[in-house]
Amino acid sequence: MFIPCILCCGKKDGHWWFACFPSTSAVRVAGRKHPTVMSDLKVGDRVATLDPHGHLIWSPVLTFLHRDAQTSHYLWVHYAVASHTATLCISPEHMVMVPTPDGVGAVPSNQLRPGDVLCAEGGVRCVVQSIRCGTAAGQYAPLTAAGTLLVDGVWASCYVSEEYSHRQAHAAFAPLRTLTKLAPGLVRHKGGKVHWFARGLMMVG
Repeated sequence: MFIPCILCCGKKDGHWWFACFPSTSAVRVAGRKHPTVMSDLKVGDRVATLDPHGHLIWSPVLTFLHRDAQTSHYLWVHYAVASHTATLCISPEHMVMVPTPDGVGAVPSNQLRPGDVLCAEGGVRCVVQSIRCGTAAGQYAPLTAAGTLLVDGVWASCYVSEEYSHRQAHAAFAPLRTLTKLAPGLVRHKGGKVHWFARGLMMVG
C-alpha cells in the first residue's frame, strides 16, 4: 500500500513533490520569549502544540524529514482570531486540525475555504478570511512526538495527505518515533534534503 505524502513528501501525477512550511513560519519553543522561525528550529526543541482537548502542551522535535532552503509553493491562509488577524503559510496538502462534531479532525489546507474554522492556541477557534497562493523560501518539515504543532498560531498536523487521516499518518511514523529512543543518532537529519525514512516511504510508492 502506498503511504502518500507522509509529513514532507507526496506523489502527484506520477511525480514526487515536497511539502512543509517555509523558513519564516513561526513556532513557540519552551524557554524562549519570542517565536522561533522554522529555519532556526533544532532537534530537541520543545514546541507548543495542543492535546486532543485543546490544552497547551510542549512536544519535542524528534527530527526533520525535510529541510531545504529552496523556494516552494505555499498557501497564505489569512484568518481572524479574537480581535486580530494573522496568516498561516503552509503547503497546499499539509493537514491542519479542525473542530468536528466528534472532537477534532484534520483536512488538507487546499480544502480550506473562507468561513472555515481552524483551531488556535488555548482551543480558541479562528475563522479563515481569505486564501492566496504564492511562493516562499525554505521547505521545513519538523516531526514532533505529538505529531502536531502550533505554526503561525494555528494547530497543524505534522503530516501531509489527501487520502489518509492524520491518525493513519501518525501511525505510519511510529517506527521512526521509536528509533529516536533506541538510536537517536540514526534518526537525526544528516544534512540531506530528505530524511532516509521519508525516502523509504517514497520507494514504497
